[in-house]
Amino acid sequence: MSAHNTKTARKNKLKVLKAGGLCSIQDLGRPGSQHMGFSAGGAADEHAYLTANQLLGNDANAAALEITLGQLVLRAECDCTIAITGADSKACLNEQPVKNWQILQLKSGDILSFSLPASGLHTYLAVSGGIDTPLWLGSRSQTLNEPGPTAARGKITADSELPLTDICFNPAPGQEQKPQQATQQIKKNYANFYPPGILAARFIPHKLWFSLDSTAQQHFITTEYKINRDSNRMGYRLTSTADFHKKNSEKGSEKNQAEMTLSNKLSRAVTFGTIQLPDFNQPIVLMKERQTIGGYPVIGAVMQTDLFRLSQKRPGELLRFIPVTQEQARQQLTEFYRQRLCR
Repeated sequence: MSAHNTKTARKNKLKVLKAGGLCSIQDLGRPGSQHMGFSAGGAADEHAYLTANQLLGNDANAAALEITLGQLVLRAECDCTIAITGADSKACLNEQPVKNWQILQLKSGDILSFSLPASGLHTYLAVSGGIDTPLWLGSRSQTLNEPGPTAARGKITADSELPLTDICFNPAPGQEQKPQQATQQIKKNYANFYPPGILAARFIPHKLWFSLDSTAQQHFITTEYKINRDSNRMGYRLTSTADFHKKNSEKGSEKNQAEMTLSNKLSRAVTFGTIQLPDFNQPIVLMKERQTIGGYPVIGAVMQTDLFRLSQKRPGELLRFIPVTQEQARQQLTEFYRQRLCR
């Protein structure tokens, strides 16, 4: 029996027929549990995740399926109402293409498939009422790389079954057969949220930033950084496209290295978006499944709305850093949640 089956057979469920990429059940995570040593976890791209739940009228924290790099085939074992958002994985319903950012009605026996997206990483499949796996520390999010009940349930593989609630089929009146398109405002939000090209990752500087000389600061904010292949839900490892040590004087480089060494004495709590700096040429941006403490020097923290954009970037893509104030970041995040949490 699949690790995602409950002890009692569930009538309302989705059955996985094929899982070639990485899939996991995600909600907004368990950020209040880091003091116990557990990763916060949660949906990598909250914009796409929250929009899927918003389309369905779900609670904002309703669990959805995060599909990384597509390659998934599901069969509906009941009638259910779904929404698909995020990276365009060329979804097909019974081999007929369907669009992202809309509501669809599935009938029992329908086959829903996802292919490798041309761009982006994460596609979100939300179901009316949410995916109904057990709560742990207030969340259904899976963090597969650390001990705990969510890891014990195992990865989603062929034959996994995803339990749904009793309100999984919830079409709007008169919309039982045809797809419902997202509103123009949601489409506009989507188009504006993922700008093409090099990502401008705005960050709030920490104490170490202000102790660096102007040459080091200018290098950091003018350099383009490439996302490494070993980036994942825990952190994005970056490589500088311009070697800091070759570009800067030996004296200046030694001063900045000394400041980083002083900042490297004790481990400290880390958060979503923390920029660790083991070396100027190789910063690390911590993501949703980050550890709870770290010892590398910390130069700042990327603002959350840009982290959701970063989560959809692939290895080889570029970003650059732009310093902002804490108040600017707070205003952006407040407006982000105002648009997506108010129904």
